[in-house]
Amino acid sequence: MNEDELLESIGKIIPTSGQREKMLERILTESRTNAVADAGGNKRRGFARLSVRLILPSVCVALLLLLIGVPLLTKEEPLAEIPQLTPMPATLAAPLKSVRGELPGLRKFLNYNGFRYEFLDNGDAFNLSGAELGEKLGTLDYDLSRTMSSPGSAALQSRNFATTFQAGGMLYAMKSYDPAFRLAVEKDGSYYVAQLAGKADNSIMDAAELMKHADLNRLTKQVEIYNGNGATLLQRVDSRKMIESWIRELSKSEAAIDLTDTQQEAIANAEHEGGSYQLKFQLRDGTSIRMIVLPKLGLITIGNGKYYPTESLLENFRQLVSN
Repeated sequence: MNEDELLESIGKIIPTSGQREKMLERILTESRTNAVADAGGNKRRGFARLSVRLILPSVCVALLLLLIGVPLLTKEEPLAEIPQLTPMPATLAAPLKSVRGELPGLRKFLNYNGFRYEFLDNGDAFNLSGAELGEKLGTLDYDLSRTMSSPGSAALQSRNFATTFQAGGMLYAMKSYDPAFRLAVEKDGSYYVAQLAGKADNSIMDAAELMKHADLNRLTKQVEIYNGNGATLLQRVDSRKMIESWIRELSKSEAAIDLTDTQQEAIANAEHEGGSYQLKFQLRDGTSIRMIVLPKLGLITIGNGKYYPTESLLENFRQLVSN
Protein backbone atom coordinates (compact mmCIF):
# COMPACT_ATOMS: atom_id res chain seq x y z
CA MET A 1 0.00 0.00 0.00
CA ASN A 2 1.47 3.36 -1.01
CA GLU A 3 1.21 6.63 0.92
CA ASP A 4 -1.85 7.93 -0.96
CA GLU A 5 -3.74 4.65 -0.39
CA LEU A 6 -2.77 4.65 3.29
CA LEU A 7 -4.00 8.20 3.79
CA GLU A 8 -7.24 7.41 1.98
CA SER A 9 -7.86 4.35 4.19
CA ILE A 10 -7.09 6.24 7.40
CA GLY A 11 -9.26 9.14 6.25
CA LYS A 12 -12.26 6.81 6.13
CA ILE A 13 -11.99 5.94 9.84
CA ILE A 14 -11.08 9.38 11.25
CA PRO A 15 -14.23 11.20 12.46
CA THR A 16 -14.92 14.65 11.07
CA SER A 17 -15.05 17.69 13.34
CA GLY A 18 -18.87 17.48 13.33
CA GLN A 19 -18.79 13.81 14.22
CA ARG A 20 -16.36 14.46 17.07
CA GLU A 21 -18.66 17.13 18.49
CA LYS A 22 -21.63 14.76 18.34
CA MET A 23 -19.63 12.01 20.03
CA LEU A 24 -18.69 14.30 22.91
CA GLU A 25 -22.25 15.63 23.18
CA ARG A 26 -23.69 12.08 23.29
CA ILE A 27 -21.25 10.99 25.99
CA LEU A 28 -21.93 14.05 28.12
CA THR A 29 -25.73 13.73 27.66
CA GLU A 30 -25.70 10.07 28.69
CA SER A 31 -23.55 10.90 31.69
CA ARG A 32 -25.90 13.72 32.78
CA THR A 33 -28.96 11.48 32.28
CA ASN A 34 -27.46 8.75 34.41
CA ALA A 35 -26.59 11.29 37.09
CA VAL A 36 -30.17 12.67 37.19
CA ALA A 37 -31.75 9.21 37.13
CA ASP A 38 -29.66 8.19 40.11
CA ALA A 39 -30.15 11.46 42.02
CA GLY A 40 -31.68 9.57 44.94
CA GLY A 41 -28.45 7.85 45.80
CA ASN A 42 -25.23 9.58 46.75
CA LYS A 43 -23.29 6.50 45.84
CA ARG A 44 -24.69 6.40 42.28
CA ARG A 45 -24.24 10.17 41.86
CA GLY A 46 -20.62 9.82 42.85
CA PHE A 47 -20.22 7.00 40.40
CA ALA A 48 -21.77 9.08 37.58
CA ARG A 49 -19.49 12.03 38.31
CA LEU A 50 -16.52 9.67 38.47
CA SER A 51 -17.55 8.16 35.11
CA VAL A 52 -17.66 11.59 33.48
CA ARG A 53 -14.26 12.44 34.89
CA LEU A 54 -12.81 9.19 33.59
CA ILE A 55 -14.53 9.01 30.19
CA LEU A 56 -14.10 12.61 29.08
CA PRO A 57 -10.28 12.68 29.34
CA SER A 58 -10.09 9.30 27.60
CA VAL A 59 -12.20 10.57 24.70
CA CYS A 60 -10.08 13.71 24.43
CA VAL A 61 -6.87 11.68 24.42
CA ALA A 62 -8.25 9.36 21.74
CA LEU A 63 -9.26 12.31 19.55
CA LEU A 64 -5.89 13.96 20.09
CA LEU A 65 -4.10 10.79 18.99
CA LEU A 66 -6.22 10.69 15.85
CA LEU A 67 -5.46 14.31 15.10
CA ILE A 68 -1.70 14.29 15.62
CA GLY A 69 -0.82 10.61 15.54
CA VAL A 70 -1.79 9.95 11.95
CA PRO A 71 0.43 12.72 10.49
CA LEU A 72 3.31 11.36 12.57
CA LEU A 73 2.75 7.86 11.26
CA THR A 74 2.56 8.97 7.63
CA LYS A 75 5.28 11.63 7.72
CA GLU A 76 8.23 10.87 5.41
CA GLU A 77 11.64 10.28 6.93
CA PRO A 78 13.86 13.35 6.56
CA LEU A 79 16.31 13.03 3.67
CA ALA A 80 19.94 12.53 4.61
CA GLU A 81 22.22 15.50 4.07
CA ILE A 82 23.88 15.54 0.65
CA PRO A 83 27.20 17.47 0.47
CA GLN A 84 27.26 20.32 -2.03
CA LEU A 85 29.53 20.01 -5.05
CA THR A 86 30.55 23.51 -6.08
CA PRO A 87 32.90 24.38 -8.95
CA MET A 88 36.09 26.08 -7.84
CA PRO A 89 36.58 29.70 -8.92
CA ALA A 90 38.79 29.82 -11.99
CA THR A 91 41.51 31.74 -10.14
CA LEU A 92 41.71 29.05 -7.44
CA ALA A 93 41.39 25.98 -9.63
CA ALA A 94 44.52 24.40 -11.01
CA PRO A 95 45.16 25.65 -14.54
CA LEU A 96 43.95 23.25 -17.23
CA LYS A 97 47.13 22.62 -19.18
CA SER A 98 46.91 21.33 -22.71
CA VAL A 99 48.16 17.79 -23.02
CA ARG A 100 50.56 17.09 -25.88
CA GLY A 101 48.68 15.25 -28.61
CA GLU A 102 45.24 16.19 -27.23
CA LEU A 103 42.64 16.51 -29.95
CA PRO A 104 40.64 19.77 -30.18
CA GLY A 105 37.18 19.33 -28.68
CA LEU A 106 38.07 15.92 -27.26
CA ARG A 107 35.46 14.68 -24.78
CA LYS A 108 36.76 14.43 -21.24
CA PHE A 109 36.04 10.93 -19.95
CA LEU A 110 37.59 8.01 -18.10
CA ASN A 111 36.97 4.26 -17.95
CA TYR A 112 36.57 2.27 -14.76
CA ASN A 113 35.22 -1.21 -14.05
CA GLY A 114 33.62 -1.52 -17.49
CA PHE A 115 31.83 1.84 -17.28
CA ARG A 116 32.54 5.17 -18.96
CA TYR A 117 32.38 8.36 -16.90
CA GLU A 118 32.33 11.92 -18.25
CA PHE A 119 33.84 14.78 -16.24
CA LEU A 120 31.25 17.19 -14.86
CA ASP A 121 31.20 20.73 -16.25
CA ASN A 122 33.67 19.76 -18.97
CA GLY A 123 36.42 19.12 -16.47
CA ASP A 124 36.08 22.02 -14.03
CA ALA A 125 37.70 21.50 -10.63
CA PHE A 126 35.28 21.13 -7.69
CA ASN A 127 35.36 22.08 -4.04
CA LEU A 128 34.90 18.72 -2.31
CA SER A 129 35.59 19.96 1.23
CA GLY A 130 32.12 18.84 2.35
CA ALA A 131 32.16 15.55 0.48
CA GLU A 132 33.73 12.50 2.07
CA LEU A 133 35.94 10.51 -0.25
CA GLY A 134 35.92 6.73 -0.10
CA GLU A 135 38.66 4.25 -0.94
CA LYS A 136 41.35 4.81 -3.51
CA LEU A 137 40.45 2.85 -6.64
CA GLY A 138 43.64 3.26 -8.62
CA THR A 139 45.60 5.60 -10.88
CA LEU A 140 44.46 6.79 -14.31
CA ASP A 141 47.53 5.31 -15.91
CA TYR A 142 46.69 5.34 -19.60
CA ASP A 143 46.36 8.61 -21.53
CA LEU A 144 43.87 8.13 -24.34
CA SER A 145 44.31 11.71 -25.52
CA ARG A 146 47.68 10.71 -27.00
CA THR A 147 46.36 7.72 -28.94
CA MET A 148 42.78 8.55 -29.96
CA SER A 149 43.79 9.26 -33.57
CA SER A 150 46.31 6.45 -33.80
CA PRO A 151 45.68 3.31 -35.88
CA GLY A 152 44.14 0.57 -33.74
CA SER A 153 43.18 3.03 -30.98
CA ALA A 154 39.57 1.78 -30.94
CA ALA A 155 40.69 -1.37 -29.14
CA LEU A 156 42.30 0.74 -26.39
CA GLN A 157 39.40 3.11 -25.81
CA SER A 158 37.62 0.69 -23.45
CA ARG A 159 40.77 0.04 -21.41
CA ASN A 160 40.32 0.20 -17.61
CA PHE A 161 41.83 3.32 -15.96
CA ALA A 162 42.22 4.96 -19.37
CA THR A 163 41.32 8.65 -19.60
CA THR A 164 41.33 11.58 -21.98
CA PHE A 165 41.76 14.06 -19.12
CA GLN A 166 44.01 14.41 -16.05
CA ALA A 167 46.02 11.27 -16.78
CA GLY A 168 48.03 10.22 -13.73
CA GLY A 169 45.29 11.35 -11.36
CA MET A 170 44.15 9.21 -8.44
CA LEU A 171 40.63 7.78 -8.69
CA TYR A 172 38.43 7.77 -5.54
CA ALA A 173 35.00 6.50 -4.62
CA MET A 174 32.61 9.11 -3.16
CA LYS A 175 30.66 8.05 -0.09
CA SER A 176 27.46 9.90 -1.03
CA TYR A 177 27.12 8.04 -4.33
CA ASP A 178 27.17 4.60 -5.85
CA PRO A 179 30.69 4.26 -7.35
CA ALA A 180 28.98 3.05 -10.52
CA PHE A 181 27.46 6.55 -10.77
CA ARG A 182 30.08 9.06 -9.62
CA LEU A 183 33.79 9.07 -8.89
CA ALA A 184 36.32 11.71 -7.88
CA VAL A 185 39.73 12.30 -9.43
CA GLU A 186 42.57 14.05 -7.58
CA LYS A 187 45.40 15.57 -9.60
CA ASP A 188 47.97 18.12 -8.37
CA GLY A 189 45.81 19.03 -5.36
CA SER A 190 42.65 19.70 -7.38
CA TYR A 191 39.56 17.50 -7.45
CA TYR A 192 37.30 16.61 -10.36
CA VAL A 193 34.03 14.68 -10.53
CA ALA A 194 33.20 12.09 -13.20
CA GLN A 195 29.67 10.85 -13.81
CA LEU A 196 28.38 7.64 -15.39
CA ALA A 197 27.64 8.03 -19.10
CA GLY A 198 27.46 4.43 -20.31
CA LYS A 199 29.62 1.40 -20.95
CA ALA A 200 33.31 1.64 -21.77
CA ASP A 201 32.87 -0.50 -24.90
CA ASN A 202 30.26 1.96 -26.24
CA SER A 203 27.44 -0.59 -26.04
CA ILE A 204 24.15 0.91 -24.83
CA MET A 205 23.51 0.49 -21.13
CA ASP A 206 20.20 -0.83 -19.83
CA ALA A 207 18.10 2.18 -18.77
CA ALA A 208 16.89 0.49 -15.58
CA GLU A 209 20.49 -0.22 -14.53
CA LEU A 210 21.51 3.38 -15.24
CA MET A 211 18.59 4.76 -13.19
CA LYS A 212 19.41 2.38 -10.34
CA HIS A 213 23.04 3.52 -10.13
CA ALA A 214 22.06 7.20 -10.33
CA ASP A 215 19.57 6.81 -7.44
CA LEU A 216 17.54 9.76 -8.71
CA ASN A 217 14.68 9.21 -6.25
CA ARG A 218 17.06 10.11 -3.43
CA LEU A 219 19.08 12.80 -5.19
CA THR A 220 16.55 14.73 -7.28
CA LYS A 221 15.34 18.08 -5.96
CA GLN A 222 13.29 19.12 -9.00
CA VAL A 223 13.11 18.65 -12.75
CA GLU A 224 13.36 21.47 -15.30
CA ILE A 225 12.54 21.52 -19.00
CA TYR A 226 14.50 23.86 -21.30
CA ASN A 227 14.46 24.53 -25.00
CA GLY A 228 17.03 22.74 -27.16
CA ASN A 229 20.01 25.01 -26.43
CA GLY A 230 19.20 25.25 -22.72
CA ALA A 231 18.72 29.02 -22.79
CA THR A 232 15.00 29.19 -21.94
CA LEU A 233 13.29 27.51 -19.00
CA LEU A 234 9.89 26.22 -20.15
CA GLN A 235 8.61 24.25 -17.16
CA ARG A 236 9.65 23.37 -13.63
CA VAL A 237 8.36 20.20 -11.96
CA ASP A 238 8.44 20.12 -8.15
CA SER A 239 5.84 17.40 -7.51
CA ARG A 240 7.52 14.41 -5.86
CA LYS A 241 4.79 12.16 -7.20
CA MET A 242 5.41 13.28 -10.79
CA ILE A 243 9.20 13.14 -10.45
CA GLU A 244 9.08 9.59 -9.09
CA SER A 245 6.68 8.63 -11.88
CA TRP A 246 9.07 10.00 -14.51
CA ILE A 247 11.99 8.07 -12.99
CA ARG A 248 9.95 4.85 -13.08
CA GLU A 249 9.00 5.49 -16.70
CA LEU A 250 12.59 6.34 -17.68
CA SER A 251 13.68 3.00 -16.21
CA LYS A 252 11.36 1.30 -18.69
CA SER A 253 12.98 2.97 -21.72
CA GLU A 254 14.30 0.60 -24.37
CA ALA A 255 17.71 1.01 -25.97
CA ALA A 256 17.59 2.41 -29.51
CA ILE A 257 20.03 -0.02 -31.10
CA ASP A 258 21.25 0.24 -34.70
CA LEU A 259 19.57 3.50 -35.64
CA THR A 260 19.45 3.89 -39.40
CA ASP A 261 21.19 6.69 -41.28
CA THR A 262 17.75 8.21 -41.95
CA GLN A 263 16.97 8.23 -38.22
CA GLN A 264 20.37 9.73 -37.40
CA GLU A 265 19.74 12.48 -39.95
CA ALA A 266 16.29 13.13 -38.50
CA ILE A 267 17.83 13.45 -35.03
CA ALA A 268 20.39 15.97 -36.27
CA ASN A 269 17.69 17.97 -38.05
CA ALA A 270 15.42 17.96 -34.99
CA GLU A 271 18.21 19.30 -32.80
CA HIS A 272 19.08 21.97 -35.37
CA GLU A 273 15.48 23.02 -36.09
CA GLY A 274 14.20 23.33 -32.53
CA GLY A 275 12.62 19.90 -32.20
CA SER A 276 14.65 18.96 -29.14
CA TYR A 277 14.38 19.81 -25.44
CA GLN A 278 16.68 19.53 -22.46
CA LEU A 279 15.36 17.64 -19.46
CA LYS A 280 17.43 18.52 -16.38
CA PHE A 281 17.24 16.63 -13.13
CA GLN A 282 18.45 19.22 -10.63
CA LEU A 283 20.11 17.33 -7.79
CA ARG A 284 20.29 18.14 -4.10
CA ASP A 285 24.09 18.46 -4.31
CA GLY A 286 23.85 21.47 -6.64
CA THR A 287 24.66 19.56 -9.84
CA SER A 288 22.34 18.27 -12.55
CA ILE A 289 21.83 15.40 -14.97
CA ARG A 290 20.90 16.47 -18.49
CA MET A 291 18.89 14.43 -20.96
CA ILE A 292 17.85 15.36 -24.51
CA VAL A 293 14.22 14.68 -25.46
CA LEU A 294 13.05 14.45 -29.08
CA PRO A 295 9.28 14.08 -28.63
CA LYS A 296 8.35 13.98 -32.33
CA LEU A 297 10.85 11.20 -32.98
CA GLY A 298 9.99 9.37 -29.74
CA LEU A 299 13.59 9.36 -28.54
CA ILE A 300 15.54 10.44 -25.49
CA THR A 301 19.30 10.64 -24.93
CA ILE A 302 20.55 9.50 -21.52
CA GLY A 303 24.30 9.62 -21.07
CA ASN A 304 25.91 8.15 -24.20
CA GLY A 305 22.85 6.17 -25.27
CA LYS A 306 19.63 6.87 -27.13
CA TYR A 307 16.43 5.25 -25.92
CA TYR A 308 12.77 4.83 -26.78
CA PRO A 309 10.86 6.12 -23.72
CA THR A 310 7.37 4.90 -22.86
CA GLU A 311 4.41 6.53 -24.60
CA SER A 312 3.11 7.54 -21.16
CA LEU A 313 6.24 9.60 -20.48
CA LEU A 314 6.25 11.12 -23.96
CA GLU A 315 2.60 12.15 -23.72
CA ASN A 316 3.14 13.73 -20.32
CA PHE A 317 6.16 15.59 -21.68
CA ARG A 318 4.30 16.81 -24.78
CA GLN A 319 1.52 18.22 -22.61
CA LEU A 320 4.01 20.14 -20.47
CA VAL A 321 5.92 21.72 -23.36
CA SER A 322 2.72 22.60 -25.22
CA ASN A 323 1.34 24.66 -22.31
